[in-house]
Amino acid sequence: MQNITDCILELVKNSIEAGSTFIKITVFQRDACRLIMQVEDNGCGMTLQDCQNCENPFYSTKGKEIGMGIPLVKELAVRTGGDFAVESRGKGATVSALFKPYSINMIPIGDLYSATLSLIKSYSDIRFVLCQKTGSRNITIDSGFLKPQVD
Repeated sequence: MQNITDCILELVKNSIEAGSTFIKITVFQRDACRLIMQVEDNGCGMTLQDCQNCENPFYSTKGKEIGMGIPLVKELAVRTGGDFAVESRGKGATVSALFKPYSINMIPIGDLYSATLSLIKSYSDIRFVLCQKTGSRNITIDSGFLKPQVD
């Protein structure tokens, strides 16, 4: 993963595999000290054991015996001095990563908008919402409103 967008796409892939019909992507940077990336879905959710073990690259619920996406996202966040969390309460899951943008280990954001539009075109049965908040500027892309124009 070379940028934040790659991290998001990896987490979205997990959401799609979990049967999600709604995926919300949030990238929030209030100041130069922290950038929060969050992927929230309404998929099948994770058990407490899955939440505790998902950061282990040799743990997978998909029968592959390896699950590198979540551990890599966590590693990239922690390398910047940030943090990482996974939460699931029955149905759905939320994965959050805090990055410290001033860190020498910070990766670029990447082309978040093109990636989101590609997801919307590729998975027309899933509603995607992208919220990007930078300082006082808020941008929201909701596939529920875009689909007629994108198809």
